[in-house]
Amino acid sequence: MKMLRIRLLLAAIFISTAGVAQYDNEPVELKMPEERFELGVNISPAALLLMGGLPIHTRTGIYAKWMVKPYKQYRLGLNYEIEDRYDRELNEAPTMWTDSTITLLYNSRNNYRYDIHLGVEFFKPNVPFTMVYGFDAVVGFNHIENHTFTKELYEDPDYDYQLVPSPFMQETEDFAIVDYMYFGVDFSVGPKFNFSKNINIMFQWSPELLYERPIRESYSDITQRTTPPRSDLYFNMRGFEAYLQFRF
Repeated sequence: MKMLRIRLLLAAIFISTAGVAQYDNEPVELKMPEERFELGVNISPAALLLMGGLPIHTRTGIYAKWMVKPYKQYRLGLNYEIEDRYDRELNEAPTMWTDSTITLLYNSRNNYRYDIHLGVEFFKPNVPFTMVYGFDAVVGFNHIENHTFTKELYEDPDYDYQLVPSPFMQETEDFAIVDYMYFGVDFSVGPKFNFSKNINIMFQWSPELLYERPIRESYSDITQRTTPPRSDLYFNMRGFEAYLQFRF
């Protein structure tokens, strides 16, 4: 809840600053440039890693844009996101043990998203700095895997009674896989810095309103389906992202 309030406060400051910066009295030249196509790459994960951080949700993507008016262009985006992932070695839990053996339970979860954004954006033309406002229709696919592994270790006298995988019990695995389709809309706002007529950087905040419904299920054991997946309507706040864009 505290993080949500901080994000809302930052968003309010961001949008209010945007309004002041966008609607100043500086005259603009309504002239179509020769370079009307733009290609943008989401550099947020790389930027965070270079600064020593670790993205919580690693989303990469690419945008293609084409200008139809000096202050307006259409855009098409493709995104891939690792929303939740952890390896089984990081969350082992003992479930049974004797004088010479121990049984460990591991969990593994993978959650991937793929989506397409199609929309329009507006900005102040022919200036070094401008605020960009946009709207998109969103269609995507969400793949969620949950795996549970059981492995027995025992004290091997040939290795000074160290714990090693037991040759008497094979590792077992159970899994539950659910695929979702989702669609909705997003709104985006952020500053764009034009370094030249061919290169610019844009910082964007793009919250989404999405409706998600399950389309496929798969289980190693159907008795694991204790809670059936359901459709859901939710608001995704998202964070700020940086795009390096090339105009040609």
